[in-house]
Amino acid sequence: MYDYSVTNLLKDYQLNKSKIKLLDYKGKLIDDTISELKKLKETVEKIDYCINCLPEQEKEVLTNIYIRKMSMRKISKVMIVSRTALIYQRDKAVKVLEKLFETCNFSKVS
Repeated sequence: MYDYSVTNLLKDYQLNKSKIKLLDYKGKLIDDTISELKKLKETVEKIDYCINCLPEQEKEVLTNIYIRKMSMRKISKVMIVSRTALIYQRDKAVKVLEKLFETCNFSKVS
């Protein structure tokens, strides 16, 4: 039902966080929806964990673009880099995140 690729998880980060909040409203949801939302929650927690494992510069770029939804222009001014350099950093950070996400054996510590 959901696309769990890193790129789509990042693009839909805020939407996915909102969908996860539906788990608190689970009394009105059908079981298939609940299990799908639980899987989404685990995947988003895994992507959060992988983002936190990135080097500071790459983490800042991805957080500003995908989580804070800042414009490229604003980020480039704040970080004092050209937009071209910022796009390069974003693409590089996404590639590193994809590798981390594939190899990460994430299990939430209770």
